[in-house]
Amino acid sequence: MERNVLHSSILSGAFSIIFQVLCRILTFAINAFIVRNVGRDVLGIMNVRLLLLESTLLFLSREAFNRAGLSATTQQRSKCSWAQLINQMWLTAPTCIVISIPCVYTWLHLLSPVEEQYKVQYQFGCYAMALSCIVELCAEAPSFVTQVFCFVRVRIVLNTLHILVRSAVFLWIVINDKNVAINAFAIAQLMSTATIIFGNYGFFYFYIRRLNQHKEQSD
Repeated sequence: MERNVLHSSILSGAFSIIFQVLCRILTFAINAFIVRNVGRDVLGIMNVRLLLLESTLLFLSREAFNRAGLSATTQQRSKCSWAQLINQMWLTAPTCIVISIPCVYTWLHLLSPVEEQYKVQYQFGCYAMALSCIVELCAEAPSFVTQVFCFVRVRIVLNTLHILVRSAVFLWIVINDKNVAINAFAIAQLMSTATIIFGNYGFFYFYIRRLNQHKEQSD
């Protein structure tokens, strides 16, 4: 599983720039659609409150584990094993469960209340965001491995699929019923998280299978 780090880093940087530009264009188009057809209040709830909840949960749950794991792979290889690192990455999911309880409570009860017509959808959105973060972190172990071994294309493809699925599901629901935009955003977030789970585990299933076949042929 040796990788050309320099080549992968350059490739990662190039793909990241392209990916970020495309994501910004897609996000701008969706935001324009929401403002024109749904309203600015809904856009604010989704892009400020719900996405802020998601980024807060993911940052607090995995950033420390991720940095510690990356540091161990580069500076302390003799002091830890891959089994220990993988077990460490699995701690992100239960950590997110614990952190999501006070965070969701804060978003629902301590922040300024949303308008009454959006209250039920907003509550569902908060719970859906917390659940999507927990589900996403269940794939943190294989995601960490792709990061360490510089599987750049896999990460780019999965991130792109994540954005495309979320956007497609959201637009499909909103076009059919503009009154459930917040629910549509929450459902789209949950469904797009599935691409991260199936994508990461599916990739390593076929990669390890092909690697074992190659070893058998070599022997």
